Parts: sequence; C-alpha cells; structure tokens
Amino acid sequence: NNYFAQIDSLTEGTGGVGGSLRFSTTANASTTAPTTRLTISSGGDVGIGVTPTDTHQIGKTSGNLQLRIGTSTTSISPLVRFQGQTSSSVNRFADIQLDTVNDLLSFFPPSQFANVSSALDISSTGLTQINSTSTTALELITNQSASSLRLKNTGSIVADWIMQSGGITAGDLAFYN
Repeated sequence: NNYFAQIDSLTEGTGGVGGSLRFSTTANASTTAPTTRLTISSGGDVGIGVTPTDTHQIGKTSGNLQLRIGTSTTSISPLVRFQGQTSSSVNRFADIQLDTVNDLLSFFPPSQFANVSSALDISSTGLTQINSTSTTALELITNQSASSLRLKNTGSIVADWIMQSGGITAGDLAFYN
C-alpha cells in the first residue's frame, strides 16, 4: 500500500495511559512510507520536524531552517510578541516588528502597554536609530542623569571617543588613543 499521509494516535508511558498524535506525509513523487512531520505529545508539547522535548520545537535535519511570519499583502507589518507576567501578575509585552510602511525592523522595549515607541530601529540602508526618529545619523537619546555614547575601534589602531553628559563637566567629549 502507498500512503500519502496519515495521522496516528500513540500510547505514551506505562499501562496505556497518555497519548500523542503524529502527523505524517510523503515527499512529492515518493513511494516510501510517510515521514513524521508534526507531533503533539501527551503533555501538549508540539514538535515540527522533531520529536518534542519542550513546549514548541521546530527542527530540520538538513538545509536552512526558516520560520516565516507574515504575508505578501501590502502594508501588513508582521510582529513577534514576547509576553509574560511579573511576580505581581502584571502583563509585560516586548515586540519585534517589520514595519513595511517605513521600511524598518523595530524593537520595542518591555512594557505594560502594547503601543509604546520603538527603542531601536534598523532601516533597509543599515541606518540604526536608538530611541530616535532621525533618518540621517546615528543617535542615542536617553533621559538618564548621566548618559553617554561610546564608539570603540576594535581594530589594530585603538582609538575611542566618548560623549558624555552628567560627568564632571556637563557635555564632556573625550578622545582616547
């Protein structure tokens, strides 16, 4: 018999207690038995391409592994949201978003609210904006009492420059060699 796809229910553990589901398919134009593609364990762990040992796992035995989130629909800006709760049960969110309208990859800081300003934007030209909306220069904007920006050369010529506010003299600019 040639099977193109199958779904199996499997018993896990001893005494026939607990079960898992296994979804299998065959490759295009293949006459071999189906290969397991997705498994849901009795504990609710999900594995795509692997037998799950954790909540959600995706694996591949060869080639590049890709996880794609989004659509080819115009002006849709997909995001990945990280969500958790503090010890006092306050929700926190942190997002990474592809802003297709402004052509930016944006990183949003942890917040109790979903609509906060991005903390870091990277444009398609490589321009990096940190807490800024500048489109012509690298800017770091903070509201701390002692803020600094340091650029360090890690090459053979050691030269650093630091711009600092809130130091011994407000607005210090120091060069090191």
